[in-house]
Amino acid sequence: MQQYMYGTTRRGGVNNNGTVYRCNADGSNPETILSMSVYGMAEPIGSLLFLDGYLYGTTIESRHIFKIPIGSNGLLDGTPIIYHTGLYHYGGFIYVNNKLYCTADNGEFGIIIECDLDFTNLVTKHTFVESTINSPRDDLYYENNQFFCTCYYGGENSAGGIAKFSNNFNNVEFIEFGTHDNKLPTSNRYGKNPLCTLIPHNG
Repeated sequence: MQQYMYGTTRRGGVNNNGTVYRCNADGSNPETILSMSVYGMAEPIGSLLFLDGYLYGTTIESRHIFKIPIGSNGLLDGTPIIYHTGLYHYGGFIYVNNKLYCTADNGEFGIIIECDLDFTNLVTKHTFVESTINSPRDDLYYENNQFFCTCYYGGENSAGGIAKFSNNFNNVEFIEFGTHDNKLPTSNRYGKNPLCTLIPHNG
């Protein structure tokens, strides 16, 4: 069976509002399978999630989340399911315990949302505030019954950091990058304003 990889472009496609594309497993033959403007969406920049024949994704400019049916030929197979959250989505979805989760910009300091696979029962699981690290800009990461994300702003020196949540989001721990700045030798200092998703390594 032919294998494909899928991605998004922020620009290009109809009205230059972005696309979803596929390519072969070796990266060759990239091909647009959906132009966002055709379905009233714009600027997908988060990661895609492939689950049970559907691609799940988010947009920043049009503030949508979407679910695209993919056929056995690797192309669009039906009408996408689209939901307007009114939120700016920088990161994509992760799937945990039959629920979807993603970060979002609510015009203030950011939130984490949860919803069902059909986008029903959408609820806010955590609201970031100005007094802590805030403004998540990446995908969540889930490991050992905990959620993790990086936060671009907030905390000492506005350096951001890492937020860690319990499985039910009742408990949260913030690791501020700014609190370590200038207190350690240069080679040991944390960076500032993280943007990318955390990844594991068992070494």
